[in-house]
Amino acid sequence: MSLKAFEDGVFTGRLWPDVIVNYVWINKEPFRNDNGVICGVPLSYIDIAIHNAKKYPDAEFNLWLDKKLLEQSPTLDILRAHIEDAECKNMVIRDLHGIPEYTNSPYYGTDLEIPVWHRVDMARLLVTKEILDRRPGSVVVYSDMDVEDIGIKTKIFNSSLNKFGFVIGATRFKDDSKGIDELNIENGYFAVRDTDDANALFSEINKNAYEVTGAGVDDERSDVFFSFRRTIQEYCASNEIKIGAFLANVLEPCTYQVPPNPRYKGLSI
Repeated sequence: MSLKAFEDGVFTGRLWPDVIVNYVWINKEPFRNDNGVICGVPLSYIDIAIHNAKKYPDAEFNLWLDKKLLEQSPTLDILRAHIEDAECKNMVIRDLHGIPEYTNSPYYGTDLEIPVWHRVDMARLLVTKEILDRRPGSVVVYSDMDVEDIGIKTKIFNSSLNKFGFVIGATRFKDDSKGIDELNIENGYFAVRDTDDANALFSEINKNAYEVTGAGVDDERSDVFFSFRRTIQEYCASNEIKIGAFLANVLEPCTYQVPPNPRYKGLSI
């Protein structure tokens, strides 16, 4: 796809041949949703995912769950019924244990006291790698469920994939008193196109993530997330790429909380 797919900034073309969007949710404890339904995943987030799937019917959507953690819960039946009731035809629930690297990783033992964000940060990388391996030539998107529009028809998404083979989500940090207005790399949204350059970067991200987790996990969200950010910064420095060229400000407001807090306006504010 070239930028000729845009006229006056409006998308007029077709999606890439295979755009595969992935959501990850790892949780054992159930939540009482607004309608009183007890489910292992807040339905408010599922509704945002369904909204994106219906907005982009040409893309494939995967909802990745750890089914072993949900064996004693009605969650899977509730989610299947919820997606079916919404007439969402392009979303599939998948089991993270269908990925050998996930099942074999010590990160995902059910008895380990590992912070959930560490598990999720690593799982989103494993999912992306799995789809890239399974579907050569595809564009693989990871998104947190609170991203209201995954923007796969936007100019930044397509121009970045054309030029670099990847696009990374960001939040905006703004402080008028200090004259600061900048985008900060986040790992709550990213897309990788199956190209040599993008695969090289993604392989480096995965290698570094394994290295920082190999020595154990502390009680701060400092391992996989900061390794992800640091690897991208180093890649850009070594290849003389301006980071802002491939950052998509889709993570505003950043509200990925359980339970959702409507008063929370995001880490970047």
